Amino acid sequence: MEVPMRHALHNLPEGLAVGVGFAAPDLGNAVSLMTGIGIQNMPEGLVVAIALVAAGRTRARAFAIALLTGLVEPVGGCSAVRRWGWPACSCPGDSVAPPAPCSL
Repeated sequence: MEVPMRHALHNLPEGLAVGVGFAAPDLGNAVSLMTGIGIQNMPEGLVVAIALVAAGRTRARAFAIALLTGLVEPVGGCSAVRRWGWPACSCPGDSVAPPAPCSL
């Protein structure tokens, strides 16, 4: 389980970077950053799943664990948006949902 834990820790600052990007005034840069990080996350998740299958996990369990390691990223993103602010962002746990969703 060392690989998934390291990957989850690696994803947290990536989420923070995307969140700070969305807190900045230029949303074009934020979307570019989000897209780039999203594209490079796909092979990273695949590597985690392959390592877990090689360690004896089933494919379904490896997929689920790899998916969970990636869910750390939106947590970091929403934390950054809440810290540095983007009033049009609705993150999990918000009491009022503004019109634009948080794209993390």
